Amino acid sequence: MKNLWLTMACLAIAACVGIPTMGFANCPAPGMTWQEKGDQDKEEAQDEDEDADDDEELTPKEEFRAMAKEYKSAMTKFRKAYATAEKDERRAVVDELYPNPADFAKKMIEFAKANADDEAALDALSWVVTRVRNGAAADQALDIMLTDHIKSEKMFAICGMLAFKPASEENEAALQRLIDESPHDNVKGMATMSMANYLKRNKSKDMDRIEALYQTVLDQYGDVKVRATTLAKRAEGALFEIRNLQIGMVAPNIEGSDFDGVEFQLEDYRGKVVVIDFWGDW
Repeated sequence: MKNLWLTMACLAIAACVGIPTMGFANCPAPGMTWQEKGDQDKEEAQDEDEDADDDEELTPKEEFRAMAKEYKSAMTKFRKAYATAEKDERRAVVDELYPNPADFAKKMIEFAKANADDEAALDALSWVVTRVRNGAAADQALDIMLTDHIKSEKMFAICGMLAFKPASEENEAALQRLIDESPHDNVKGMATMSMANYLKRNKSKDMDRIEALYQTVLDQYGDVKVRATTLAKRAEGALFEIRNLQIGMVAPNIEGSDFDGVEFQLEDYRGKVVVIDFWGDW
């Protein structure tokens, strides 16, 4: 009732001073608060924008972003539901809402094939390789990338992930192709680092080859940046482990303080059985 009288008062004042009453068409309907009216206007404007977008033909880049956004929105919805679900309800949340990347992969690969000459195709294939990682879809996407896009600097984005692939001639050959054929130092460096990590993770006995790969990274690609660090720092850590922390080697000296604040060093305990427990909390 309050809003009804307010609307009538607005119209009466407008009539008296000669203001066109069209200007008051946005007053809340009877029974609706101003907040509700504002929310309604926002929803209607959003619907109009979406309708307008539907009428416009998307560029390949926009189409890829729309697909990626669809997955991201589904993942956000799943995470919120999982975080608020009771413990005994979480399995059902996973079954109902978890957006399996493999389900999106087919659409991404089809998009990449249809837009093979556009950079967005590489973005879509990279999305598949980095999120699905293993399986037929990931292998198909990687094969297309190596065939059609191996000269692209964007191949850098998948190099690190390839270190976690299972041992196979195909996976090792993929890394070797990136090392041999990429014209970009950052891609070659990251692929070399990943080859060393790949061999190490898959228990290769060729430690001389692994050490040589890390040394190549340090000597030739050390300044390549990877997130908040460089390949040099990563290679240095890996080489230190190979050269100093293998079974049968004398452990490097460690200095620190015990629970009482008394300083000590590891070599004080030489000749005794010592258990060293390194742990952290993130």
